[in-house]
Amino acid sequence: MFKPSLGNWIVVEKIEVSVGPPLAFLRGDSNRDNVLNISDPINTLGFLFQGNPAVLKCQDAADANDDGKVDFSDALFTLTYLFNTNPATPAIPPPFPAAGADPTPDSLGCNL
Repeated sequence: MFKPSLGNWIVVEKIEVSVGPPLAFLRGDSNRDNVLNISDPINTLGFLFQGNPAVLKCQDAADANDDGKVDFSDALFTLTYLFNTNPATPAIPPPFPAAGADPTPDSLGCNL
């Protein structure tokens, strides 16, 4: 057992971590209301430029273009998807149109 010579220390001998299944989310659903609509890019822009909300509950959901980061391009991607009638408009990547786990690895995640 380690006995430090300075200060008060807490020695942890064993740590158990339980990891459950990944949280399901809907790509583009930045405000987590289970619907993709105009309020989602507004929520993302509020987070990015006004600090409101201060924290996104699910950064993976806000990452509408699935590039592994939340930025202005996600709001623009969602707006283009919602309002562009061109059939060549890129689709929202999975999980969309149904909620599910993120099929692509990145550093983003979701909180309850």
